[in-house]
Amino acid sequence: MRNVGPRSVSLSARYINRHGTIEEKDFTGLEARIFQHEYDHLEGLTYLDRLEDTRDLVTEKEFERIISQNG
Repeated sequence: MRNVGPRSVSLSARYINRHGTIEEKDFTGLEARIFQHEYDHLEGLTYLDRLEDTRDLVTEKEFERIISQNG
């Protein structure tokens, strides 16, 4: 895992639309967050790469054990 830092609340992007035309647009708020999320996928990043502190993460096996004990 690698920490890539928090997402910006706004951004400007230049991209090619589905018709092959280059466009430039400013994104803010939820739209900016969604754009960055999708861009992360293109870059091979996951949710875990954005976490600042991974000490509290548990494996799936450990999670299932905790659930079974407290279910």
